[in-house]
Amino acid sequence: MAPSVELNSVVGRDTILPREMTVEDIDRLVGLFVQAALNAQAAGADGVEIHGAHGYLLQQFMSPYTNKRTDEYGGSMENRCRFIVRILEGIREVVEPDFVVGARINGNDFVEGGNDQDACVEIAKYLEPYVDYFNVSCGVYASAATMIEPCYSPEGWRSGFVKAIKSQVSVPVIAVNTVKHPQFAEQLLEEGVSDFVGMSRMHIADPYLVQKTMAGREDLIRKCLGCMNCNKSVVAGRMLHCALNPVAGHEVTFGDDKLVKNGNGRKVAIVGGGPAGMQAALLMKKRGFEPVIFEASGTLGGSAILASKAPCKHMAQEFVDTQIAEMKEYGIEVHLNTPGTVARIQTLEPYCVVVACGGNQIIPKVPGADRDNVYYIEDVLLGKVQFAGKKIAVIGGGHVGLEVAHYLCADNQVTVVEMQKEVGTSIYRTAKYKLLSLLQENGVEILTQHALAGVGEGTVELKQLPGGETVSVDADIVVMALGNRPDKAYEDKLAAAFDKVIVVGDATKAGTMADATKAAYEKCFYI
Repeated sequence: MAPSVELNSVVGRDTILPREMTVEDIDRLVGLFVQAALNAQAAGADGVEIHGAHGYLLQQFMSPYTNKRTDEYGGSMENRCRFIVRILEGIREVVEPDFVVGARINGNDFVEGGNDQDACVEIAKYLEPYVDYFNVSCGVYASAATMIEPCYSPEGWRSGFVKAIKSQVSVPVIAVNTVKHPQFAEQLLEEGVSDFVGMSRMHIADPYLVQKTMAGREDLIRKCLGCMNCNKSVVAGRMLHCALNPVAGHEVTFGDDKLVKNGNGRKVAIVGGGPAGMQAALLMKKRGFEPVIFEASGTLGGSAILASKAPCKHMAQEFVDTQIAEMKEYGIEVHLNTPGTVARIQTLEPYCVVVACGGNQIIPKVPGADRDNVYYIEDVLLGKVQFAGKKIAVIGGGHVGLEVAHYLCADNQVTVVEMQKEVGTSIYRTAKYKLLSLLQENGVEILTQHALAGVGEGTVELKQLPGGETVSVDADIVVMALGNRPDKAYEDKLAAAFDKVIVVGDATKAGTMADATKAAYEKCFYI
């Protein structure tokens, strides 16, 4: 059901044609909303918040984008607000006087034909007599990247329309604003942007956010990446899953209160100091073991360091910094520039070995792959080479390949080459469509169903799939972004030398940071 028979065509979803609600439908739902508030009061809640944002039913009535009715529930702003006003009035009539009734509303729909900032301010003014506070957000599902924004929206970007509403109403205003840092939240309050700061995904990433802030330990807060993995998991019908907090959505099974603390000071060798390795070390330390990290490079962070170099991905570095702070806080022994050789690990006489050293980059076996104009993602993202005014072919259209293209496209003409029918298959659609729009704005060309056949002087040879016809594309520079594969030979050596060996992260299968931290936590929870 919906206010009107309007196609709800959202990118990446099936097109849905709803039934227009009758007045009887509206009357019934008003009653159900009121009863739900009464139920909440009876259950001991201090108040309720009516959701009139994000393209859900009440917001659909309030927005001319979805409301084309000609009766008393359509047309003017007052008519479009009639449904939610009836609900708010009905709740206030039956609950106790001190029961809090708020409303979540949009500050901007960000769709053509919807409510812009000025219209949302008028709606707030009209609804103010019926609420104790507003919770201001924005966007609908057709503008989803503004509603639950991925990493490409800067901290505090919503401040303008939030402040516009706050300046016109006298009730308190809560605002979600992509806040990652407690000091930034304080800044929003000091600047009068809002009266309260909402931080939903931050509390998923770190449920101890408030306690750590009060203790002055902001260095230990795991700050949301904006990776959208939480939304991705829920929309897919699975339990909530956070890339930074493996316990989220699994609190019945996991958590510090459920750890089997049987380490008794026994040594555990952790090979690799990336997110998976540090997550494993932290958990094993909490279980009473003495983890020792062997990291071959000169710094902790692993592949997250690379990820953090792409535009808008700086929060990956902040996660690494937080994990490093955790290693120091728990006194975890770390050896940098120290490969985890069998002989070195044997000196520990470890209870078990956790392999979290990532994989080896895939090098294609094609003519010209060893030419001087061929580079790999580490060369580019770590700044070992820099390019400007070049035609660059990025081979591989996965998450990393698209991020590398984003990194290069401001100063170069970039073409992404992908064998599959679609690029970025591992990226959640909201983040993916936003990234693809940014690439398009910067003139990046994407060639799907093309495989690398060879690298020549100023060109790459591509094989069209299916069919096999070869085409040439101009390319001064070629960047390989084909991912990694596990080092099975190394794993076999460890398996032959030690009784207990577990493999996590990219060392077992190339994946996301969410995959890495989840595997590290779950496998180390039970071993």
